[in-house]
Amino acid sequence: MLVAHSLGCHTVAHWAHRHDARVRAALLVAPPDIDYSASHGAPIAGFGPPAANPLPFPTVLAASSTDPWAKIDWSRQLAKQWGARFVNLGDVGHVNPESGFGPWPRGEELLRDLLAETAD
Repeated sequence: MLVAHSLGCHTVAHWAHRHDARVRAALLVAPPDIDYSASHGAPIAGFGPPAANPLPFPTVLAASSTDPWAKIDWSRQLAKQWGARFVNLGDVGHVNPESGFGPWPRGEELLRDLLAETAD
């Protein structure tokens, strides 16, 4: 089971296409739009472009409607590109401590649901 946030989501997607590892599922939270973020001052241009193909395991991509690093429509399209189920988290920023997060019960719920959906 993989869980990733922000650029870690892109890392998981690229890794999945280069390695043949047994992965039950992935929860990907708040992946940034690399081009948009780079054009707004984030030093992440070298991390792009996003992986182009669907991930080879069940995936949930959760994103915020007010993430400063990705527009919600872009996140929805990325989920489709990666073959992921999309979850709109609403007005929650980048889902990090700067957005007011500490423990994240909604994230734990998404993870539990994904584990239940992929039980052997």
